[in-house]
Amino acid sequence: MLLTRTGDSSAADSLLQHARLVMERQTSRQHPEVRQVYGWPADLELARRRPEEAAKYRAIANGP
Repeated sequence: MLLTRTGDSSAADSLLQHARLVMERQTSRQHPEVRQVYGWPADLELARRRPEEAAKYRAIANGP
């Protein structure tokens, strides 16, 4: 999140993708902590002014 706030969105995106993959392999996409991690790229996409992409991540973060 610090990278997002300081404007280094590509580094933030890379780290978030890696974190999600590692966590999903160890648990599942439905695990509460994994879903929380999906909220972070939603924030990143909002910072990039891409609300449609943010909504996709937010939907996963909010779960079924």
